Amino acid sequence: MKFRKTSTLVACFAIAACTGSVSERTATDGQGGDAAGGEGGNSFAGMAGQGRGDGGKAGTDVDPELGTLPLRRLTRWEYENTIKDLLGAPASYAATYPADDVSKHGFATATNTSELMVTAVGEASDALSRFATDKLETLAPCAASANDACAKDFIEKFGQRAFRRPLSTGEKQDLFAIYDLARKDPTLDFKNGMRVLLSAMLQSPQFLYHWEQGDERITSSAPGTARLGEYHLASRLSYFLWGTMPDAALFASAEAKKLGDGTELEKQARRMLSDSRSRGMVGDYFTQLLYLNAAVRNEKDSKTHPGWTLAVRSAALAESKAFAQDVVLDGDGLWRSVMTAGHSFVDENLAKLYGVTASKGAMLVKTDLPRDQRSGLLTQAAFLSATSGATDGALVTPIHRGETIRKRLLCQTIPPPLANIQSKVSSGVTTRERLSSHVSDPQCATCHSLMDDLGFAFENYDVTGKWRTTDNGKNVDSSGEIAGLDSGTPKFQNARELAALLTTTPEASECVVSNFLRYGLGRLETEGESKWVLKGLNSKELNVRDVLVKVVTSRGFSSRLLSQGEVLP
Repeated sequence: MKFRKTSTLVACFAIAACTGSVSERTATDGQGGDAAGGEGGNSFAGMAGQGRGDGGKAGTDVDPELGTLPLRRLTRWEYENTIKDLLGAPASYAATYPADDVSKHGFATATNTSELMVTAVGEASDALSRFATDKLETLAPCAASANDACAKDFIEKFGQRAFRRPLSTGEKQDLFAIYDLARKDPTLDFKNGMRVLLSAMLQSPQFLYHWEQGDERITSSAPGTARLGEYHLASRLSYFLWGTMPDAALFASAEAKKLGDGTELEKQARRMLSDSRSRGMVGDYFTQLLYLNAAVRNEKDSKTHPGWTLAVRSAALAESKAFAQDVVLDGDGLWRSVMTAGHSFVDENLAKLYGVTASKGAMLVKTDLPRDQRSGLLTQAAFLSATSGATDGALVTPIHRGETIRKRLLCQTIPPPLANIQSKVSSGVTTRERLSSHVSDPQCATCHSLMDDLGFAFENYDVTGKWRTTDNGKNVDSSGEIAGLDSGTPKFQNARELAALLTTTPEASECVVSNFLRYGLGRLETEGESKWVLKGLNSKELNVRDVLVKVVTSRGFSSRLLSQGEVLP
Protein backbone atom coordinates (compact mmCIF):
# COMPACT_ATOMS: atom_id res chain seq x y z
CA MET A 1 0.00 0.00 0.00
CA LYS A 2 1.63 3.25 -1.14
CA PHE A 3 0.73 6.71 0.19
CA ARG A 4 2.49 8.93 -2.26
CA LYS A 5 -0.76 10.76 -3.03
CA THR A 6 -3.45 11.39 -0.45
CA SER A 7 -6.12 13.10 -2.56
CA THR A 8 -8.53 10.14 -2.65
CA LEU A 9 -8.17 9.55 1.07
CA VAL A 10 -8.66 13.21 1.85
CA ALA A 11 -11.66 13.44 -0.46
CA CYS A 12 -13.39 10.87 1.73
CA PHE A 13 -12.42 12.86 4.82
CA ALA A 14 -13.70 16.07 3.24
CA ILE A 15 -17.03 14.50 2.33
CA ALA A 16 -17.49 13.29 5.88
CA ALA A 17 -16.61 16.73 7.23
CA CYS A 18 -19.04 18.57 5.00
CA THR A 19 -22.15 16.55 5.70
CA GLY A 20 -25.07 18.31 7.32
CA SER A 21 -27.85 20.59 6.21
CA VAL A 22 -27.19 21.50 2.59
CA SER A 23 -29.29 24.36 1.25
CA GLU A 24 -30.92 24.37 -2.15
CA ARG A 25 -30.41 28.10 -2.23
CA THR A 26 -28.25 29.56 -4.98
CA ALA A 27 -26.77 32.94 -5.75
CA THR A 28 -29.92 34.07 -7.48
CA ASP A 29 -31.87 33.71 -4.25
CA GLY A 30 -29.95 36.60 -2.71
CA GLN A 31 -29.64 40.22 -3.65
CA GLY A 32 -27.22 39.54 -6.44
CA GLY A 33 -24.28 39.33 -4.09
CA ASP A 34 -21.52 36.90 -4.84
CA ALA A 35 -22.36 33.47 -3.60
CA ALA A 36 -20.14 30.51 -3.26
CA GLY A 37 -21.90 29.44 -6.41
CA GLY A 38 -22.02 32.93 -7.88
CA GLU A 39 -18.86 32.40 -9.88
CA GLY A 40 -19.24 28.72 -10.61
CA GLY A 41 -18.80 27.40 -7.09
CA ASN A 42 -21.13 25.61 -4.70
CA SER A 43 -23.50 26.86 -2.03
CA PHE A 44 -23.47 24.97 1.24
CA ALA A 45 -25.77 25.60 4.19
CA GLY A 46 -25.25 29.09 5.51
CA MET A 47 -22.79 29.87 2.76
CA ALA A 48 -24.95 31.07 -0.09
CA GLY A 49 -24.75 34.49 -1.64
CA GLN A 50 -26.07 37.68 -0.27
CA GLY A 51 -29.52 37.46 1.24
CA ARG A 52 -31.98 39.89 2.75
CA GLY A 53 -32.96 40.31 6.34
CA ASP A 54 -36.42 40.58 7.81
CA GLY A 55 -37.69 43.26 5.47
CA GLY A 56 -37.73 47.01 5.19
CA LYS A 57 -35.03 49.45 4.25
CA ALA A 58 -32.50 50.02 6.95
CA GLY A 59 -31.44 53.53 7.79
CA THR A 60 -28.73 54.76 10.13
CA ASP A 61 -30.80 54.44 13.33
CA VAL A 62 -31.68 50.76 13.05
CA ASP A 63 -29.58 47.65 12.61
CA PRO A 64 -29.04 46.91 8.93
CA GLU A 65 -30.04 43.71 7.23
CA LEU A 66 -27.74 40.74 7.50
CA GLY A 67 -26.25 38.77 4.65
CA THR A 68 -25.54 35.07 4.41
CA LEU A 69 -21.98 33.86 4.60
CA PRO A 70 -20.25 32.95 1.33
CA LEU A 71 -18.23 29.76 1.15
CA ARG A 72 -14.71 30.97 0.36
CA ARG A 73 -11.44 29.12 0.10
CA LEU A 74 -8.27 30.89 1.18
CA THR A 75 -7.08 33.20 -1.57
CA ARG A 76 -3.54 32.66 -2.80
CA TRP A 77 -2.30 35.61 -0.74
CA GLU A 78 -4.02 34.27 2.37
CA TYR A 79 -2.66 30.80 1.65
CA GLU A 80 0.88 32.15 1.32
CA ASN A 81 0.58 33.97 4.64
CA THR A 82 -1.03 31.02 6.39
CA ILE A 83 1.54 28.41 5.40
CA LYS A 84 4.27 30.84 6.47
CA ASP A 85 2.73 31.34 9.93
CA LEU A 86 1.67 27.72 10.37
CA LEU A 87 4.69 25.91 8.92
CA GLY A 88 7.35 28.54 8.26
CA ALA A 89 7.08 27.75 4.56
CA PRO A 90 8.18 30.29 1.92
CA ALA A 91 5.71 31.69 -0.60
CA SER A 92 7.12 29.48 -3.36
CA TYR A 93 5.13 26.59 -1.91
CA ALA A 94 1.94 28.39 -2.94
CA ALA A 95 2.98 28.48 -6.61
CA THR A 96 0.73 25.57 -7.55
CA TYR A 97 -2.19 26.72 -5.40
CA PRO A 98 -5.22 27.64 -7.53
CA ALA A 99 -5.46 31.21 -8.81
CA ASP A 100 -8.11 33.51 -7.37
CA ASP A 101 -11.48 34.34 -8.89
CA VAL A 102 -12.94 37.85 -9.13
CA SER A 103 -16.33 37.90 -7.50
CA LYS A 104 -19.32 40.17 -7.93
CA HIS A 105 -18.31 42.14 -4.86
CA GLY A 106 -15.16 43.21 -6.70
CA PHE A 107 -12.42 41.62 -4.62
CA ALA A 108 -10.48 38.39 -4.92
CA THR A 109 -12.21 35.26 -3.77
CA ALA A 110 -11.66 31.56 -4.22
CA THR A 111 -14.83 29.69 -5.01
CA ASN A 112 -13.97 27.61 -8.06
CA THR A 113 -14.23 23.87 -7.54
CA SER A 114 -12.93 21.59 -10.24
CA GLU A 115 -10.79 18.53 -10.72
CA LEU A 116 -7.89 20.80 -11.65
CA MET A 117 -8.36 22.72 -8.39
CA VAL A 118 -8.33 19.49 -6.37
CA THR A 119 -5.17 18.37 -8.16
CA ALA A 120 -3.47 21.72 -7.57
CA VAL A 121 -4.33 21.71 -3.88
CA GLY A 122 -3.13 18.13 -3.59
CA GLU A 123 0.23 18.93 -5.18
CA ALA A 124 0.72 21.96 -2.94
CA SER A 125 -0.24 19.97 0.16
CA ASP A 126 2.08 17.07 -0.67
CA ALA A 127 5.00 19.46 -1.21
CA LEU A 128 4.25 21.29 2.04
CA SER A 129 3.96 18.06 4.02
CA ARG A 130 7.43 17.04 2.85
CA PHE A 131 8.78 20.46 3.79
CA ALA A 132 7.17 20.23 7.23
CA THR A 133 8.27 16.69 8.05
CA ASP A 134 11.87 17.66 7.30
CA LYS A 135 11.57 19.87 10.41
CA LEU A 136 9.03 17.77 12.25
CA GLU A 137 10.64 18.31 15.66
CA THR A 138 9.76 22.02 15.50
CA LEU A 139 6.09 21.22 14.88
CA ALA A 140 5.87 18.15 17.13
CA PRO A 141 8.38 18.28 19.99
CA CYS A 142 7.49 14.67 20.83
CA ALA A 143 8.58 13.44 17.38
CA ALA A 144 11.63 11.64 18.78
CA SER A 145 9.31 9.21 20.57
CA ALA A 146 7.87 8.17 17.18
CA ASN A 147 4.74 6.66 18.71
CA ASP A 148 0.97 6.88 18.39
CA ALA A 149 0.69 9.07 21.47
CA CYS A 150 2.79 11.70 19.74
CA ALA A 151 0.60 11.53 16.65
CA LYS A 152 -2.51 12.08 18.79
CA ASP A 153 -0.88 14.99 20.61
CA PHE A 154 0.12 16.51 17.27
CA ILE A 155 -3.42 16.14 15.91
CA GLU A 156 -4.85 17.98 18.89
CA LYS A 157 -2.33 20.82 19.19
CA PHE A 158 -1.25 21.40 15.60
CA GLY A 159 -4.77 20.64 14.40
CA GLN A 160 -6.18 23.50 16.45
CA ARG A 161 -3.85 25.93 14.71
CA ALA A 162 -4.41 24.43 11.26
CA PHE A 163 -8.21 24.35 11.58
CA ARG A 164 -8.16 27.60 13.56
CA ARG A 165 -10.35 26.14 16.30
CA PRO A 166 -10.38 23.13 18.65
CA LEU A 167 -11.02 19.85 16.87
CA SER A 168 -14.08 17.77 17.61
CA THR A 169 -13.69 14.24 18.91
CA GLY A 170 -14.83 12.88 15.54
CA GLU A 171 -12.28 14.95 13.66
CA LYS A 172 -9.45 13.76 15.88
CA GLN A 173 -10.53 10.19 15.36
CA ASP A 174 -10.75 10.63 11.58
CA LEU A 175 -7.30 12.18 11.42
CA PHE A 176 -5.74 9.49 13.58
CA ALA A 177 -7.35 6.89 11.32
CA ILE A 178 -5.52 8.45 8.36
CA TYR A 179 -2.23 8.29 10.23
CA ASP A 180 -2.91 4.77 11.43
CA LEU A 181 -3.79 3.55 7.95
CA ALA A 182 -0.55 5.03 6.62
CA ARG A 183 1.50 3.29 9.33
CA LYS A 184 0.04 -0.05 8.31
CA ASP A 185 2.13 0.30 5.15
CA PRO A 186 5.41 -1.41 6.14
CA THR A 187 7.38 0.96 3.91
CA LEU A 188 6.23 4.05 5.85
CA ASP A 189 7.96 4.90 9.12
CA PHE A 190 6.65 7.35 11.74
CA LYS A 191 7.96 10.39 9.90
CA ASN A 192 6.28 9.39 6.65
CA GLY A 193 3.08 8.51 8.47
CA MET A 194 3.10 12.03 9.84
CA ARG A 195 3.74 13.33 6.32
CA VAL A 196 0.57 11.60 5.09
CA LEU A 197 -1.32 13.01 8.07
CA LEU A 198 -0.04 16.53 7.40
CA SER A 199 -0.95 16.33 3.73
CA ALA A 200 -4.45 15.24 4.70
CA MET A 201 -4.85 18.14 7.12
CA LEU A 202 -3.62 20.66 4.55
CA GLN A 203 -6.14 19.37 1.99
CA SER A 204 -9.07 19.32 4.38
CA PRO A 205 -11.92 21.83 3.99
CA GLN A 206 -11.36 22.85 7.62
CA PHE A 207 -7.95 24.24 6.65
CA LEU A 208 -8.74 25.49 3.17
CA TYR A 209 -12.05 27.26 3.76
CA HIS A 210 -13.20 30.22 5.81
CA TRP A 211 -15.67 28.31 7.90
CA GLU A 212 -14.51 27.77 11.48
CA GLN A 213 -17.47 25.77 12.74
CA GLY A 214 -18.11 25.63 16.43
CA ASP A 215 -20.27 27.48 18.91
CA GLU A 216 -22.53 29.38 16.53
CA ARG A 217 -25.90 30.10 18.07
CA ILE A 218 -29.28 31.26 16.86
CA THR A 219 -30.02 34.86 17.78
CA SER A 220 -33.12 34.65 19.97
CA SER A 221 -34.14 38.24 19.29
CA ALA A 222 -33.84 37.84 15.51
CA PRO A 223 -35.11 34.48 14.22
CA GLY A 224 -33.33 33.28 11.13
CA THR A 225 -29.99 34.77 12.15
CA ALA A 226 -26.96 33.31 13.90
CA ARG A 227 -24.12 34.78 15.89
CA LEU A 228 -20.71 33.55 14.74
CA GLY A 229 -18.70 31.48 17.19
CA GLU A 230 -15.66 32.81 19.01
CA TYR A 231 -13.09 31.03 16.85
CA HIS A 232 -14.90 31.98 13.67
CA LEU A 233 -14.75 35.62 14.77
CA ALA A 234 -11.06 35.29 15.56
CA SER A 235 -10.35 33.99 12.07
CA ARG A 236 -12.62 36.50 10.36
CA LEU A 237 -10.83 39.31 12.17
CA SER A 238 -7.38 37.93 11.45
CA TYR A 239 -7.94 37.28 7.75
CA PHE A 240 -9.58 40.69 7.31
CA LEU A 241 -6.82 42.76 8.93
CA TRP A 242 -3.78 40.52 8.44
CA GLY A 243 -4.66 38.10 5.65
CA THR A 244 -3.53 35.17 7.76
CA MET A 245 -4.45 32.86 10.65
CA PRO A 246 -5.04 34.20 14.17
CA ASP A 247 -2.12 34.78 16.49
CA ALA A 248 -1.84 33.51 20.08
CA ALA A 249 -3.59 36.58 21.50
CA LEU A 250 -6.63 36.09 19.25
CA PHE A 251 -6.79 32.38 20.02
CA ALA A 252 -6.63 33.20 23.74
CA SER A 253 -9.41 35.74 23.42
CA ALA A 254 -11.55 33.19 21.57
CA GLU A 255 -10.86 30.51 24.17
CA ALA A 256 -11.88 32.94 26.93
CA LYS A 257 -15.07 33.75 24.96
CA LYS A 258 -14.33 37.46 24.88
CA LEU A 259 -14.88 38.15 21.19
CA GLY A 260 -18.63 38.18 21.53
CA ASP A 261 -18.19 41.59 23.14
CA GLY A 262 -17.95 44.57 20.78
CA THR A 263 -15.46 46.30 23.07
CA GLU A 264 -13.09 43.35 22.84
CA LEU A 265 -13.47 43.21 19.06
CA GLU A 266 -12.55 46.89 18.81
CA LYS A 267 -9.61 46.41 21.17
CA GLN A 268 -8.29 43.51 19.11
CA ALA A 269 -8.84 45.38 15.82
CA ARG A 270 -6.85 48.41 17.00
CA ARG A 271 -4.10 46.14 18.32
CA MET A 272 -3.91 44.39 14.98
CA LEU A 273 -3.84 47.64 13.00
CA SER A 274 -0.80 48.71 15.03
CA ASP A 275 0.96 45.45 14.11
CA SER A 276 3.20 45.35 11.03
CA ARG A 277 1.13 42.50 9.59
CA SER A 278 -1.65 44.98 8.77
CA ARG A 279 0.62 46.56 6.16
CA GLY A 280 0.07 43.60 3.88
CA MET A 281 -3.69 44.06 4.13
CA VAL A 282 -3.51 47.74 3.21
CA GLY A 283 -1.30 47.01 0.22
CA ASP A 284 -3.53 44.15 -0.90
CA TYR A 285 -6.72 46.17 -0.49
CA PHE A 286 -5.63 49.15 -2.60
CA THR A 287 -4.01 46.90 -5.19
CA GLN A 288 -7.31 45.11 -5.67
CA LEU A 289 -9.45 48.22 -5.39
CA LEU A 290 -7.75 49.99 -8.31
CA TYR A 291 -6.44 46.94 -10.25
CA LEU A 292 -2.87 48.08 -9.60
CA ASN A 293 -1.34 44.69 -10.42
CA ALA A 294 -2.11 45.50 -14.05
CA ALA A 295 0.64 48.12 -13.86
CA VAL A 296 3.20 45.32 -13.83
CA ARG A 297 1.52 43.35 -16.63
CA ASN A 298 0.70 46.25 -18.95
CA GLU A 299 3.61 46.84 -21.28
CA LYS A 300 3.67 49.99 -23.38
CA ASP A 301 4.89 50.72 -26.88
CA SER A 302 8.64 50.18 -26.60
CA LYS A 303 9.40 52.74 -29.30
CA THR A 304 7.78 55.67 -27.52
CA HIS A 305 8.32 54.41 -23.97
CA PRO A 306 11.60 52.44 -23.96
CA GLY A 307 12.15 53.22 -20.30
CA TRP A 308 8.93 51.53 -19.17
CA THR A 309 10.76 48.39 -18.10
CA LEU A 310 9.61 45.63 -15.79
CA ALA A 311 11.76 47.14 -13.05
CA VAL A 312 9.96 50.49 -13.37
CA ARG A 313 6.55 48.85 -13.53
CA SER A 314 7.29 46.82 -10.41
CA ALA A 315 8.56 49.93 -8.64
CA ALA A 316 5.35 51.76 -9.53
CA LEU A 317 3.25 49.07 -7.86
CA ALA A 318 5.54 49.03 -4.81
CA GLU A 319 5.29 52.83 -4.64
CA SER A 320 1.51 52.86 -4.40
CA LYS A 321 1.49 50.11 -1.78
CA ALA A 322 4.09 51.95 0.31
CA PHE A 323 2.19 55.22 -0.05
CA ALA A 324 -1.12 53.69 1.07
CA GLN A 325 0.53 51.94 4.01
CA ASP A 326 2.23 55.15 5.07
CA VAL A 327 -0.95 57.25 4.96
CA VAL A 328 -3.32 54.70 6.47
CA LEU A 329 -1.10 53.19 9.16
CA ASP A 330 1.72 55.66 9.83
CA GLY A 331 0.06 58.95 8.95
CA ASP A 332 -3.25 60.58 9.80
CA GLY A 333 -5.21 57.70 8.25
CA LEU A 334 -7.54 60.06 6.40
CA TRP A 335 -9.15 59.10 3.11
CA ARG A 336 -8.53 62.69 2.08
CA SER A 337 -4.78 62.08 2.44
CA VAL A 338 -5.01 58.88 0.37
CA MET A 339 -6.54 60.96 -2.42
CA THR A 340 -4.63 64.24 -2.05
CA ALA A 341 -1.32 63.84 -0.18
CA GLY A 342 1.60 65.51 -1.94
CA HIS A 343 4.28 62.94 -1.18
CA SER A 344 5.03 59.43 -2.32
CA PHE A 345 7.81 56.83 -2.25
CA VAL A 346 10.07 56.78 -5.29
CA ASP A 347 13.28 55.19 -6.45
CA GLU A 348 15.73 56.51 -9.02
CA ASN A 349 13.65 55.43 -12.02
CA LEU A 350 10.36 56.78 -10.68
CA ALA A 351 12.07 60.04 -9.76
CA LYS A 352 12.94 60.51 -13.44
CA LEU A 353 9.35 59.77 -14.42
CA TYR A 354 8.03 62.33 -11.93
CA GLY A 355 10.73 64.92 -12.57
CA VAL A 356 12.02 65.00 -8.99
CA THR A 357 15.34 64.35 -7.31
CA ALA A 358 15.74 61.17 -5.31
CA SER A 359 18.56 59.01 -4.04
CA LYS A 360 20.11 56.68 -6.57
CA GLY A 361 19.17 53.03 -6.60
CA ALA A 362 16.10 50.90 -6.22
CA MET A 363 15.19 51.85 -2.65
CA LEU A 364 11.87 53.66 -2.33
CA VAL A 365 12.35 56.96 -0.51
CA LYS A 366 9.63 59.26 0.82
CA THR A 367 9.67 62.23 -1.53
CA ASP A 368 7.55 65.32 -2.12
CA LEU A 369 6.08 65.42 -5.62
CA PRO A 370 5.23 68.56 -7.64
CA ARG A 371 2.01 69.87 -6.08
CA ASP A 372 0.75 71.30 -9.36
CA GLN A 373 1.01 67.84 -10.94
CA ARG A 374 0.54 65.13 -8.34
CA SER A 375 -2.06 64.52 -5.66
CA GLY A 376 -2.51 61.18 -3.97
CA LEU A 377 -2.92 57.65 -5.23
CA LEU A 378 -4.73 58.45 -8.48
CA THR A 379 -1.88 60.51 -9.94
CA GLN A 380 0.74 57.85 -9.33
CA ALA A 381 2.19 55.76 -12.12
CA ALA A 382 0.59 52.47 -11.00
CA PHE A 383 -3.02 53.60 -11.36
CA LEU A 384 -2.36 55.67 -14.48
CA SER A 385 -0.52 52.90 -16.33
CA ALA A 386 -2.81 50.11 -15.13
CA THR A 387 -5.86 51.85 -16.60
CA SER A 388 -4.32 52.99 -19.88
CA GLY A 389 -3.74 51.56 -23.32
CA ALA A 390 -0.39 50.61 -24.82
CA THR A 391 0.16 53.80 -26.79
CA ASP A 392 -0.39 57.50 -26.22
CA GLY A 393 -3.60 58.54 -27.90
CA ALA A 394 -5.22 55.15 -27.32
CA LEU A 395 -8.94 55.87 -27.10
CA VAL A 396 -9.45 53.26 -24.40
CA THR A 397 -7.28 55.16 -21.92
CA PRO A 398 -9.73 57.83 -20.69
CA ILE A 399 -12.59 55.34 -20.89
CA HIS A 400 -10.82 52.80 -18.69
CA ARG A 401 -9.69 55.44 -16.23
CA GLY A 402 -13.16 56.92 -15.97
CA GLU A 403 -14.85 53.55 -15.71
CA THR A 404 -12.56 52.60 -12.82
CA ILE A 405 -13.35 55.80 -10.93
CA ARG A 406 -17.09 55.38 -11.46
CA LYS A 407 -17.23 51.74 -10.42
CA ARG A 408 -14.58 51.56 -7.72
CA LEU A 409 -14.64 54.97 -6.06
CA LEU A 410 -18.30 55.87 -6.53
CA CYS A 411 -19.68 52.31 -6.39
CA GLN A 412 -21.99 52.96 -9.31
CA THR A 413 -22.83 50.62 -12.15
CA ILE A 414 -22.60 51.58 -15.80
CA PRO A 415 -25.36 50.38 -18.15
CA PRO A 416 -24.23 47.83 -20.73
CA PRO A 417 -23.86 49.14 -24.28
CA LEU A 418 -26.81 48.78 -26.64
CA ALA A 419 -26.77 45.76 -28.93
CA ASN A 420 -25.26 46.26 -32.39
CA ILE A 421 -24.18 49.81 -31.59
CA GLN A 422 -21.57 51.21 -33.93
CA SER A 423 -18.86 53.16 -32.12
CA LYS A 424 -17.95 56.41 -33.84
CA VAL A 425 -14.73 58.37 -33.66
CA SER A 426 -14.90 62.12 -34.20
CA SER A 427 -12.35 64.07 -36.16
CA GLY A 428 -9.93 66.00 -34.00
CA VAL A 429 -6.39 66.30 -32.79
CA THR A 430 -6.57 65.30 -29.14
CA THR A 431 -7.94 62.10 -27.66
CA ARG A 432 -10.72 64.12 -26.04
CA GLU A 433 -11.76 65.66 -29.34
CA ARG A 434 -11.81 62.27 -31.04
CA LEU A 435 -14.09 60.89 -28.35
CA SER A 436 -16.54 63.80 -28.38
CA SER A 437 -19.09 61.72 -30.31
CA HIS A 438 -19.53 59.56 -27.21
CA VAL A 439 -21.52 62.29 -25.49
CA SER A 440 -23.11 63.86 -28.56
CA ASP A 441 -24.57 60.56 -29.77
CA PRO A 442 -27.55 59.59 -27.57
CA GLN A 443 -26.81 55.90 -28.10
CA CYS A 444 -23.38 56.31 -26.55
CA ALA A 445 -24.06 59.07 -24.04
CA THR A 446 -25.96 56.87 -21.59
CA CYS A 447 -22.74 55.11 -20.65
CA HIS A 448 -20.01 57.52 -21.66
CA SER A 449 -21.48 60.54 -19.87
CA LEU A 450 -20.70 58.59 -16.70
CA MET A 451 -17.15 57.64 -17.69
CA ASP A 452 -15.46 59.94 -20.15
CA ASP A 453 -15.27 63.17 -18.15
CA LEU A 454 -13.78 61.29 -15.21
CA GLY A 455 -11.17 59.83 -17.52
CA PHE A 456 -10.42 63.16 -19.21
CA ALA A 457 -9.40 64.48 -15.79
CA PHE A 458 -6.19 62.46 -16.27
CA GLU A 459 -5.31 63.74 -19.75
CA ASN A 460 -2.26 65.46 -18.27
CA TYR A 461 -0.68 62.01 -17.85
CA ASP A 462 0.50 59.74 -20.62
CA VAL A 463 0.06 55.97 -20.57
CA THR A 464 3.00 55.52 -18.16
CA GLY A 465 1.84 58.31 -15.84
CA LYS A 466 4.36 60.88 -17.04
CA TRP A 467 3.18 64.49 -16.87
CA ARG A 468 2.31 66.26 -20.12
CA THR A 469 0.62 69.53 -21.02
CA THR A 470 -0.16 68.78 -24.66
CA ASP A 471 -1.75 65.91 -26.54
CA ASN A 472 -0.57 65.57 -30.13
CA GLY A 473 0.69 69.16 -30.05
CA LYS A 474 -2.47 70.72 -28.63
CA ASN A 475 -3.08 71.86 -25.05
CA VAL A 476 -4.75 69.28 -22.85
CA ASP A 477 -8.27 69.92 -21.52
CA SER A 478 -8.67 68.01 -18.25
CA SER A 479 -11.83 69.71 -16.98
CA GLY A 480 -15.14 67.98 -16.44
CA GLU A 481 -17.90 67.13 -14.02
CA ILE A 482 -19.12 64.17 -12.00
CA ALA A 483 -22.51 63.42 -13.52
CA GLY A 484 -25.04 60.95 -12.18
CA LEU A 485 -24.87 61.86 -8.49
CA ASP A 486 -27.93 62.44 -6.35
CA SER A 487 -25.98 65.03 -4.36
CA GLY A 488 -25.27 67.29 -7.35
CA THR A 489 -22.94 67.65 -10.32
CA PRO A 490 -19.61 68.93 -9.01
CA LYS A 491 -17.12 70.29 -11.53
CA PHE A 492 -13.36 69.99 -11.64
CA GLN A 493 -10.49 71.41 -13.67
CA ASN A 494 -8.03 68.55 -13.38
CA ALA A 495 -7.27 65.24 -11.70
CA ARG A 496 -6.19 66.88 -8.45
CA GLU A 497 -9.54 68.62 -8.09
CA LEU A 498 -11.38 65.42 -8.99
CA ALA A 499 -9.42 63.54 -6.31
CA ALA A 500 -10.42 66.17 -3.75
CA LEU A 501 -14.09 65.85 -4.73
CA LEU A 502 -13.85 62.10 -4.19
CA THR A 503 -13.23 62.81 -0.50
CA THR A 504 -16.25 65.05 0.08
CA THR A 505 -19.17 63.90 -2.07
CA PRO A 506 -21.62 61.72 -0.09
CA GLU A 507 -21.62 58.97 -2.73
CA ALA A 508 -17.83 58.70 -2.60
CA SER A 509 -17.78 58.58 1.20
CA GLU A 510 -20.36 55.82 1.29
CA CYS A 511 -18.42 53.95 -1.40
CA VAL A 512 -15.28 53.99 0.77
CA VAL A 513 -17.25 52.19 3.47
CA SER A 514 -18.98 49.83 1.03
CA ASN A 515 -15.66 48.69 -0.38
CA PHE A 516 -14.20 47.89 3.03
CA LEU A 517 -17.36 45.97 3.90
CA ARG A 518 -17.07 43.98 0.66
CA TYR A 519 -13.39 43.29 1.27
CA GLY A 520 -13.92 42.29 4.90
CA LEU A 521 -17.17 40.34 4.62
CA GLY A 522 -16.56 38.71 1.26
CA ARG A 523 -19.93 39.79 -0.14
CA LEU A 524 -21.87 42.83 -1.29
CA GLU A 525 -23.14 45.02 1.49
CA THR A 526 -26.81 44.73 2.43
CA GLU A 527 -29.32 47.54 2.59
CA GLY A 528 -28.20 49.98 5.27
CA GLU A 529 -24.82 48.45 6.15
CA SER A 530 -22.70 51.25 4.71
CA LYS A 531 -24.85 53.94 6.28
CA TRP A 532 -24.63 52.20 9.65
CA VAL A 533 -20.82 52.14 9.50
CA LEU A 534 -20.79 55.81 8.48
CA LYS A 535 -22.92 56.69 11.49
CA GLY A 536 -20.73 58.43 14.05
CA LEU A 537 -17.94 59.11 11.52
CA ASN A 538 -17.20 62.41 9.82
CA SER A 539 -18.09 61.53 6.25
CA LYS A 540 -16.01 64.41 4.87
CA GLU A 541 -12.98 63.54 6.98
CA LEU A 542 -13.14 59.76 6.93
CA ASN A 543 -10.37 58.02 8.85
CA VAL A 544 -9.64 54.68 7.22
CA ARG A 545 -8.52 53.11 10.48
CA ASP A 546 -11.82 54.08 12.09
CA VAL A 547 -13.75 52.69 9.13
CA LEU A 548 -11.94 49.36 9.49
CA VAL A 549 -12.78 49.21 13.20
CA LYS A 550 -16.42 50.08 12.53
CA VAL A 551 -16.63 47.26 9.98
CA VAL A 552 -15.30 44.86 12.62
CA THR A 553 -17.85 46.01 15.21
CA SER A 554 -20.75 46.03 12.75
CA ARG A 555 -23.57 43.53 13.10
CA GLY A 556 -22.78 41.95 9.75
CA PHE A 557 -19.25 41.09 10.86
CA SER A 558 -20.30 38.95 13.81
CA SER A 559 -23.72 37.69 12.71
CA ARG A 560 -25.17 36.15 9.59
CA LEU A 561 -28.45 35.27 7.98
CA LEU A 562 -29.25 31.57 7.94
CA SER A 563 -29.74 30.03 4.53
CA GLN A 564 -33.12 28.71 3.52
CA GLY A 565 -33.81 25.44 5.33
CA GLU A 566 -30.57 25.54 7.33
CA VAL A 567 -30.44 23.89 10.75
CA LEU A 568 -27.40 24.52 12.94
CA PRO A 569 -25.69 21.34 14.21
